[in-house]
Amino acid sequence: MLNIARSSFNLKDIESRLEQDLPESFEGFTPITVQCVLTENSLLILLQTQSLASISSQKVVSQIKKILDQEFIPQSLQITIRLMSDEGECFEETLDSDGKNRSLLLVLPVVNQFKQEIFSYWKQVDLSKYPSKRITGVGTGIILLLGGIYIISRPCSLGSCATLPQAQQLAQEGISAFETSPSPESLSVVEGRLTEAVEKLIKIPWWSSYHSQANSLLNLYQGRLDNLEELNRALNQAYQAVDKAQNPPLPAGEWRTIQELWQEAISDLKQLPPDSPFYSFAQTKLKEYQGNLETIKQRLQAEKQSQISLAKAKEAAKLAIVRQNVAQSVEEWQLVYATWKTAIKRVQEIADGTTNTQEARQLLNTYMPHYTKANARLQQEILAQNHYNEALKQAQSAQNSQQNQQWSSAVSHWRSALTALKQIKPNTFVANEAQPLMTNYTLALNQAQINLKKAVNLQQLRQSLEEVCSGDKKICTYQITPTLVKVNLTSTYMQQVWQTALQAKAQSNLNSQIAILNHISHLEKNWQTLSNRFKTNIAIYNDKNELMVNYEPNN
Repeated sequence: MLNIARSSFNLKDIESRLEQDLPESFEGFTPITVQCVLTENSLLILLQTQSLASISSQKVVSQIKKILDQEFIPQSLQITIRLMSDEGECFEETLDSDGKNRSLLLVLPVVNQFKQEIFSYWKQVDLSKYPSKRITGVGTGIILLLGGIYIISRPCSLGSCATLPQAQQLAQEGISAFETSPSPESLSVVEGRLTEAVEKLIKIPWWSSYHSQANSLLNLYQGRLDNLEELNRALNQAYQAVDKAQNPPLPAGEWRTIQELWQEAISDLKQLPPDSPFYSFAQTKLKEYQGNLETIKQRLQAEKQSQISLAKAKEAAKLAIVRQNVAQSVEEWQLVYATWKTAIKRVQEIADGTTNTQEARQLLNTYMPHYTKANARLQQEILAQNHYNEALKQAQSAQNSQQNQQWSSAVSHWRSALTALKQIKPNTFVANEAQPLMTNYTLALNQAQINLKKAVNLQQLRQSLEEVCSGDKKICTYQITPTLVKVNLTSTYMQQVWQTALQAKAQSNLNSQIAILNHISHLEKNWQTLSNRFKTNIAIYNDKNELMVNYEPNN
């Protein structure tokens, strides 16, 4: 029993207390809306919550009564407490001024939209226009009336259902339009028709006998719309990818973004099931997009590789300049040349159509003169080194020939050595080493020529001595030293000449005597001629090794 002896109260305070105290009293109970409506002779408390299934409505009402009992409510007021849930349950209890209680429990088969409409009505109605004794009946009657009107106003609630074939026709029109002309434009037609069909099917309530069929079509068409969403998303991503790739070359980051767009588009296309009416169209696009993706991957790889090659080219060029400034040998110039060659190779690796193509061309124009110059210097140094090595080789051969008294060969090798030294360019590294060798080799050549001349003279001297000493019978032998030629007349020759002279004298053979004298005169003339010719002393000894005569060269 409520204490209704109090004479003043505040509706807002009551609403605040109900919103605060009820959740504390009942765990899991949360009022969505609380509203108090006061008329001349009645107080209506409206409360909306999600569910009343787990909590006794009577207990909730009892708790509300306890809260109201603490307020200054006039004794003459009729108090009505009405609970409504999102599940369609409505519980009402009324306490008349005479202390009698009446309760009502309704379960309304309505959807959320209807429940919101019913509750909105009670929030907006001006109950002061109704007589105090009719307010409870009016409220309950409106609930039942609106519920019935709402039920019979839903599509396919009674009798036949025209909504189903209408929805099917809309969906078929869209699909047929796409199958006739598969294109992004016809996809928008399909989407519009399917959306209309879904909107019609959604309005068929769950209590309709056509609800099961409508629900099947709704799931089918919603699936088609989901496919369309995936397909449109793929087409949109493809459009973005194409748009971003319009003005190549592009940095690697932008190619990577384009690649991701193609990958996402391909992923969306793969989501379409084989039974989808858009599957064939999606498969065609899938092959196209995969080809585009491979092209973008190649462009991205080319861009990334061009960055790497450009960095390596600049690094190699920098190193080549450092090495070029300190090169002091053929080996070091070979390294300079190889480094410039590497720099140019890295530049040439940069493919056309990348962001680095223009810079690569400029670098190539810069690097090529250095490369050409390094190659020319290297070849010059190699040639100079080869000449130097050849000079050393010829000099060694000349020395070997000298040791073997092969003066002609020595002269030839010294001349070859000098020729090789003369071919060495003055600005090469071996030029300084070749300069002192030039003097030494020239002196060596002169000495070899002198020795060669002596050797030739000696050979000719031997030949001449051989001619003089030889004949029908050998008349002499000889020994050649650096300062003297010693000729020993043979005993046979001495005896023959002596006997011939004695015999000619004994026989008074004048002709024989003249012949012997002419022979000895001719022989003496030969000795003097040889001495004059070869600038050497020729000493004539008899068979007893006694000096007979010494011929000295005439000045």
